[in-house]
Amino acid sequence: MYHYLVVPPANNPAARLAVIMRRLHAEEPTQTAKEALTHVLDCASDAELGPALGALHALPAQVVEAVNLHADPEHDDLNLFLKWQSGIAAALNQTWALTSAVQKVQAKYTSEDLSHLDYCSGLLSRARIERQIDARTLDELRNLIQSLEKDLMDIEDIPADLKSFIIDQLDIIRTAIREYRIGGPLAFEHAFDRVVGACLRRSELVNDANEASQSSLGKFREILGAVESLAKTTTVSAGAAMAVIGAILAGHHAVENWQSPPALEHSIKKADSKPPQSGDGSPGAGITQEAGR
Repeated sequence: MYHYLVVPPANNPAARLAVIMRRLHAEEPTQTAKEALTHVLDCASDAELGPALGALHALPAQVVEAVNLHADPEHDDLNLFLKWQSGIAAALNQTWALTSAVQKVQAKYTSEDLSHLDYCSGLLSRARIERQIDARTLDELRNLIQSLEKDLMDIEDIPADLKSFIIDQLDIIRTAIREYRIGGPLAFEHAFDRVVGACLRRSELVNDANEASQSSLGKFREILGAVESLAKTTTVSAGAAMAVIGAILAGHHAVENWQSPPALEHSIKKADSKPPQSGDGSPGAGITQEAGR
């Protein structure tokens, strides 16, 4: 039986890798690797599994890079911190054999490997390399998306091409929510960049939008503001990038009248805040699992 250590919140690549590998080890060993990975990575189709598996394979290198950057060579034993590498690498290489039993993947790594990943996670959590995003924040974003999608279906006078455009952008954001468990806040940064680019490219859709569309466009602005606040990096003050998009989506409103929507920002723990302690109910905190080998 595996008795896993309590790990810090999943606000760094080591924590995300450890959580995923724990969940994978808890899967029924006789099912195929594809079945287990589809469940663990929360994929609805093969089209989703491919990118998710690729992102999972990228995590170890991200962990090594971050640990080398933030560890103190005078006080931290890098060999001890990175002792998990060979076992996890062997397990991930085995995941490419999607039709074989996941037991072959599970046999490649041990509880000791996961403990060393936990050491890395603790180091990176203290370094605050990412802001902490809690589960409630992601649920609120999902609810905003669902509410807007319902409006788009219910309001018949919204132009069809505008409906289609907004739905496409919401799909991008929904994908980012799913990919966050592997890629972290960078998933939201990529989604924000894609949606902003699409808004700039198709600005005529919203500039010419009719009165019936204004409520839905307002919700769309709110969702974009939320995604911006979830993005990994902020090179300007929160909402500054949204000023440009707000002007486009508002059509006749001036840029200087745009204000970043406050929705969701209250529940985001900024990078300079105190990291949640184990057992506080945060995602990843106090995770203790047992899996039969």
